[in-house]
Amino acid sequence: MKKSIVVLSVAFTVLFSGCSDKFIEVQTPDKSPAPLMSVSENTEADASLESSHVPVQTPTSTIVIETEPSPLIMDDVSDKDYLFLGFELMKSESVGDLRIDATDEEIIKLIGEPENKSEAIEWGADGLEHQSWYYNSKGIEFDMVFYDDKTVVERIKIKSPCSYKTKRGIGVGSTKEQVLNSYKNEIDPVENIDTSSVIVGSIYGGIIFGIEDNAVSSIYIGAAAE
Repeated sequence: MKKSIVVLSVAFTVLFSGCSDKFIEVQTPDKSPAPLMSVSENTEADASLESSHVPVQTPTSTIVIETEPSPLIMDDVSDKDYLFLGFELMKSESVGDLRIDATDEEIIKLIGEPENKSEAIEWGADGLEHQSWYYNSKGIEFDMVFYDDKTVVERIKIKSPCSYKTKRGIGVGSTKEQVLNSYKNEIDPVENIDTSSVIVGSIYGGIIFGIEDNAVSSIYIGAAAE
């Protein structure tokens, strides 16, 4: 009696040996080869042929499964705008009563006339005249900017022996850990790879704490880069 084998929707390979036995290897697309199926009654010949069988490889496909990032990773890679946070800090922070945008008259009323002044120089970055005011005995320095009708503080830097503190209680001598805890929501970890400082906000606006021996050695409020 003749026998016929019909295989639907599969790719197959028929291997012939030197004897009369016949083996059919059925392979499905993108799957591992299926076990050999013998149509012979001779089990000893089956074993011999199976041991000499060379598998035929078929193409495989790669399945890509897209997953949503975990909430923890999304929190770590924050969408915070540190430039904006830095500008907000510049407007709201102070050391003692010293703040950005204070007028020259206010500064003189608070701590007196500066001990030294630099020459007023026009900066190409903003087209305005800048002048440094030094209070060396107090550990205070200002960058003053001249407008048509007023002169105001644009940058502040303090160091020892100044004992003024920020609104969050950080001053010269505070620990680095205190800085990190007090300003953790405004500190960009990407910007803070240098152990000699802690940048709060960004270098284009915010606060920079100089660090020496794990303690604050200076506090700078303003833009360190244009």
